[in-house]
Amino acid sequence: MAVLLTQQQGAEVASATETGIRRGMELLDWWNRVKRPALDPLPAGLPAGAEAASFFSTLTLDGRPSSVMGCAQRAVFERAPGSARPGAAVADWVNANFIQKTHWTNPNGLPGGFLYRVAVARPVGGTAQTVDEELAVDLRDIGSRYEWVTARLDVLDYIKAFRSIGRFDRWLRPLNKETGYMTFHPAFSESPDPVPPGCTELVRFGYAVVPLTVFPTFVAYGPGRFYSAMKQYRILIHENGAVEIRILFVVAPRIDKVMNFRGWDPVFGTVGLLDALTLRQTGIVTRAQDFIGRFGLTHHARVHHALLEGLRPVWTGAA
Repeated sequence: MAVLLTQQQGAEVASATETGIRRGMELLDWWNRVKRPALDPLPAGLPAGAEAASFFSTLTLDGRPSSVMGCAQRAVFERAPGSARPGAAVADWVNANFIQKTHWTNPNGLPGGFLYRVAVARPVGGTAQTVDEELAVDLRDIGSRYEWVTARLDVLDYIKAFRSIGRFDRWLRPLNKETGYMTFHPAFSESPDPVPPGCTELVRFGYAVVPLTVFPTFVAYGPGRFYSAMKQYRILIHENGAVEIRILFVVAPRIDKVMNFRGWDPVFGTVGLLDALTLRQTGIVTRAQDFIGRFGLTHHARVHHALLEGLRPVWTGAA
């Protein structure tokens, strides 16, 4: 049995997990119940059949006013010629394998996709405990066998998804490992949104991002550094057999720090200096926050579309 965490570390992750679930449920409740903010298309450069949009707003989180931002994206994958109509096969694969098999080896030999490794689980009616990192967790077990399951996620293609520096992935990857704990919980499958006409919903699931850093990094905003964040996946099938995946990401508060070098952020630090030099008359802080927020959400959309593309054989029936 190989476990990622000691008992002491597991207890720390379990405590942070409960906090992450509570805050994440506040985000999802806000999204599901209030008038939603306008969606602004993101220039993510996604292929035909895929799109992403950002939003920025405010909400009350932990009893205090907070900014919030997020991304809603979708992608449609047509069936491969001659393949059988999907349905139960796609749903069964996602339920049985999403946590275990959403990573692969890229053509350049580097690992790709999302690597989830189970760390802590809380059985229904039981207490949280560390578990074997190779424990096979079916998404249908969440809410029936387990109250929640927390896994460590390594976003393997994080650098590769950058348009500017992605080609240097092999050399830059060791400098920044984008890693965090994600908690799969049945609450994050809730949505009041109706199934689109002509579609059947196959699977819906989600998780909260645990507010606990796996290990220090110079990137100040991301998994483990979010105060609160959640994600939801919806997988639909069209009448013609095409499979559509929708991903919702909500995070609060909005980005206010990009890097962290012993507490100093050269990006927002420079913005703050320019704001002071212009006697705070230019609105540069707000404009910088909007630009950086949209940049971050654009990258987020590209990373997640790369995940969906890596699983194309599942969606198209070409596997």
